[in-house]
Amino acid sequence: SASRETAATFIVECRKEESQQPGCLFGDVVLKCKANGLWAQVGTDSRVSCSSANPWGSRQSKFVVKPVSFLAGLECVSLFASGTGLYLSVSSTGQVGVIKANGQPGQEQNFWQVRLMAGYETVRPLIRGVNLGGWLLLEKWISEDLFLSATGEPFGGCAALDERGLMEALGPDASRQRMEKHWSSWVVEDDIAWLSRQGINAVRVPLGYWVAYPTEPFVDGQLRYLDLLFDWCEVHNVAILLDFHGLKGSHNGNQNTGNCGACGSNGCGDTWVRFLEEPEMHTNTKVVFFLAARYAHRPAFLGLAVATQVSLTVNKSSLLRFYREAYRTIRNYSKDALIVLDGSLLPMDAVLNDFREVATDLHVYFGLLPTLPASEQEVNLNAPALDQEVNLVRAKRAAEKQLPVVVGAWSLAIGGHPHRSVEPLQHGHFFEAFAHAQLQAWEMQGVGWFFWNYKTRLGNPSWNFRE
Repeated sequence: SASRETAATFIVECRKEESQQPGCLFGDVVLKCKANGLWAQVGTDSRVSCSSANPWGSRQSKFVVKPVSFLAGLECVSLFASGTGLYLSVSSTGQVGVIKANGQPGQEQNFWQVRLMAGYETVRPLIRGVNLGGWLLLEKWISEDLFLSATGEPFGGCAALDERGLMEALGPDASRQRMEKHWSSWVVEDDIAWLSRQGINAVRVPLGYWVAYPTEPFVDGQLRYLDLLFDWCEVHNVAILLDFHGLKGSHNGNQNTGNCGACGSNGCGDTWVRFLEEPEMHTNTKVVFFLAARYAHRPAFLGLAVATQVSLTVNKSSLLRFYREAYRTIRNYSKDALIVLDGSLLPMDAVLNDFREVATDLHVYFGLLPTLPASEQEVNLNAPALDQEVNLVRAKRAAEKQLPVVVGAWSLAIGGHPHRSVEPLQHGHFFEAFAHAQLQAWEMQGVGWFFWNYKTRLGNPSWNFRE
């Protein structure tokens, strides 16, 4: 089939003890045909059909996944048929491609692209995703118009610094009206269909504790739209990584957690980083349980990110206890869901002994060197912005522990501002090269990426995937 929507879909299963490599590499796997619930097997004429009811009982149903190149990761693989000792290969008869287990090593007809259709498969295709930021967890810079008063004026002072502050400033009735309008329009099914057509196979959805426990001043109603998102993504073959970023009490004191007190603003009181204190930690643990119980069975569920980008000042022992509890909770509902933590803060023995199928989340943005002449600022990418130094520390710590990395956020922004002196034609060439360099790095060294963001109201396409 030329259409991804009508093509055959296989669920890859393996027995982990048969392989010493990550995932299912070099161990026997079986391919369950999603259409009829049977498993692929090789017939006497070498043709492959979906006809086996007992795949592990016959060598004719066992295959071995081999990467075409280790540099290419698992996006491009060959499938070795244990029964014939040859590879699954496509031979064309007119416009119809026939799959047989008769391919010799090294032939292009043997190469297969693994596409993530829904869920987090054991043989992992690269995650190529987009963030749905600013939808179920507001960020002021993404849509500043939401943070205006009823008369269209900025609140000023210490009011409306984050989503909690906005709800307090508006009051319950105006908050509900504004949020319902926003939730129902910021992301709709047409957006998911469009992303799927662009080759995006996953979305990352930041959300706060109030999606499950909407205590005042937050208003309820988000959950209905999150349920709809799962329906839409399952129709359009897009997986969902839920990003529990708005922990009660905040885990880093930033406004993107939705409840950070003063959020670092002078004269506005305390900035909160108390998500590991009680009763906040109890609520946060309940949210993990709620999300896993509600969504782990859904086909589009890729996994759950919990408290990433944690403040470096938190108590590491308390953080580890919280992560262990969250890990156990998620694993009770899914044995293979992707779990994303702030692995840079985990001790090495925990990484080796306590966590499996876990990745660490990194956010990578680039900025300008303020000391460079203006003529050089436009093209210089040799140093990060100062506010990204913490992320470099996280990246170094994660690399030392050999944790799989998901680039949870990246963009084409250079300091976040439009360029001033580059001609339009040069602009296009620059951004094309900049995007290529980043994608090459993320895909060769990580398990995938999510562009930040799907859209903003900035009028700057370097932060806006839709533009």
